[in-house]
Amino acid sequence: MMKTEYPRQDITERLDMVMRKQGSDAYWARILGKNRKTCCSYRNGWSCPSINVLWKICAVTKTDANWILFGDHV
Repeated sequence: MMKTEYPRQDITERLDMVMRKQGSDAYWARILGKNRKTCCSYRNGWSCPSINVLWKICAVTKTDANWILFGDHV
């Protein structure tokens, strides 16, 4: 079975892009009720945000969750 090649941008890069555009890790820590290190780990792909955290990021940034998760726009 051949492996399909996908564009380099993945969920981590999309999440990092929208979070950086909106504010710093300290800003996100206040908004999400998490510590700064946790927010940094979301942006760097070291840990995954829960679905509730992801929805809050989408609401604050007015970003489509399908795009963050899959790279798709509906």
